[in-house]
Amino acid sequence: MRILQVHDHYLPWGGAEVYFTDIINSLEERGLEIAVLYSAMKDNGYKSSRRKEYFIPPSPGLLRGLSLIKEVRKIVDEVNPDIIHIHGFHGYTSPLVIREMIRMRPTIHTAHDIMAFCLNRKKIYNPEDNICKRPVGWGCLTSGCIGFSEKGSIISTLKNIIIQNTEMRQYRKLIKIIVASKYMRDELVRNGVSIENIEILYYYLNVENDWFDWREKEEKSNIILYVGRIEKNKGVGELIDILSLIQDIQWRAKIIGYGSYECEARKKIDAVGLSSKIDLVGHIQHSNLSQYYNEAAVVVVPSIYPEPFGLIGIEAMYFGKPVVSFDVGGISEWLKDGENGFLVKFPDKKQFAERIKLLLEDSSLAEKFGRNGKEMVKRFINKDEHVDRLLKIYNNVIEEWKYRK
Repeated sequence: MRILQVHDHYLPWGGAEVYFTDIINSLEERGLEIAVLYSAMKDNGYKSSRRKEYFIPPSPGLLRGLSLIKEVRKIVDEVNPDIIHIHGFHGYTSPLVIREMIRMRPTIHTAHDIMAFCLNRKKIYNPEDNICKRPVGWGCLTSGCIGFSEKGSIISTLKNIIIQNTEMRQYRKLIKIIVASKYMRDELVRNGVSIENIEILYYYLNVENDWFDWREKEEKSNIILYVGRIEKNKGVGELIDILSLIQDIQWRAKIIGYGSYECEARKKIDAVGLSSKIDLVGHIQHSNLSQYYNEAAVVVVPSIYPEPFGLIGIEAMYFGKPVVSFDVGGISEWLKDGENGFLVKFPDKKQFAERIKLLLEDSSLAEKFGRNGKEMVKRFINKDEHVDRLLKIYNNVIEEWKYRK
């Protein structure tokens, strides 16, 4: 089987990219032929001698997408895939490019994020600061969630609504959409996708060969760990606020990752006087994360938008660490409040801080949650089962494509 794998980023930018690179390696180990098409950060993509790699310029709009149709056709014809598997593309690849792929070959999509379901890219209803449960579309405008307050925003907002509607039409044409949580399935259904076309396939934990689950006996750890992209919607700013509320106890925090919010995060850390307690570590290779997980007392997932799944929490459970997270998106499908960590009602920063402090103070409770997590994570470790199911989806979609033609 020959597969064209499509993603915006072709480097370990976040959890979706770690999954993307690992799944194509796993498929190649099974003897499948893989080609990759990506559209972000051309000079930083992987270079592999065993697969064809193609880059097309970012095409977030409709006009740019039209200009790339000929090039996309050429790539698809050259690769001649049995199936196209699209991963992330929102904001980088025009829905018209996606439409062309759907026309040319059997095509499926793994929805790694909520970008297609929200014009402000965070699924938070601005006037109420609550998680939005509306379908994306013109209602985002009439509800007041997005508006025309900024200069030039009228044309920009109308343009974005048209692009988003075009994108959702492509979603509804796909034979199969893969999601990693019931939350994502429900969002697709809310936006008009038939539930019969949706397959829940939980992520597997990519256990690196260099990882080790061990730590020498030492003084009680007081390290609070965050791993992920340094972006506003990942709640890094909220985490700094939360940490500033933890009083009367010794702690240190390590924030691992990089992203567009890093400069603002540094300024905020300085502003609240925590530069001596919060370390912005920067990017760490996924294979080298075990050291940081092992030394942590608690792992935090402060995302302020609905996480489709929250793969970092699964990694924390593998290392026997309790997790504290806002109850958003699909996180509650693996984080059970009072069993392997704490779920905090969004956006209660005070309670979030109290939960972290409790785990730092009560090591026996933290260890209990850690043990429970190590047991619960076993369901996410079977990569072979995941790949088997994915191959079955590929074969079923290829057969249905033949029937539809």
